[in-house]
Amino acid sequence: MPAIDCIWRRLLPDCIAVSAGSGAISVSRHYEERSGIAMGDRRRSEFLAGRAHAHAALTELGVSDLELPTGPDRAPLWPDGIRGSITHASKHDCSYVAAAVGRSEVLRGIGIDVEFISAIRPQAWRQFLTARELEFVRKLSIGDRARSTAAIWCAKEAGIKAISQILEPCSIEVLPLERLSDAVQHWSLKRLDSPEDHFPLQARTACLDDLAFAAVTLPRSIGERLNIKATIAQPTIRTEGTSNGLGYRHG
Repeated sequence: MPAIDCIWRRLLPDCIAVSAGSGAISVSRHYEERSGIAMGDRRRSEFLAGRAHAHAALTELGVSDLELPTGPDRAPLWPDGIRGSITHASKHDCSYVAAAVGRSEVLRGIGIDVEFISAIRPQAWRQFLTARELEFVRKLSIGDRARSTAAIWCAKEAGIKAISQILEPCSIEVLPLERLSDAVQHWSLKRLDSPEDHFPLQARTACLDDLAFAAVTLPRSIGERLNIKATIAQPTIRTEGTSNGLGYRHG
């Protein structure tokens, strides 16, 4: 796996399957015809690539030959027993797509996001950074400001996806926790406009070359897992390469 795709394994627990790479991916004619989405060539290509990576991640998890219908907002309608997230970014002729999926018996939600760092212009920072976030960014060296700002933006987007709600970026405040390694930063996400059961959240981010990556997972408590009935119909999961825990890989 290329180094750029290995980043997701540093940001997500082992129980989550990931497929990621260039937006240029082979999509079967069957799926392309069944998508029924009217959009421009570029957006259609990104959409289909995202669905193709989602199917690849589901296959890695042991779930295959399933339709992945689209909701009114173009978001995927995941199979019963599955939580997932898709992200894509594009700039000029470059594109990057990723999909992450996990089992709902251990996860309440997953959110991932990727952005091209150079695509987030300094003039736009005030549109999504809170006053405390701006203060944090201004204290950084000039070389670190753009990367940290992109990481904050991605963390907000990943958090919004994880809880499946529509929120304004400035309603979430992202502040740094400890740095987990030279590549991975740990963040706290706090909602400012109202109390929310899901918050505070925690995100992991990383930057490589011109890309910023973020992931937020909502693990179920031990009590929640025990209360989930064994009779709920779920896809057969291949145990190889997966884990019932939420362990992260290090190194």
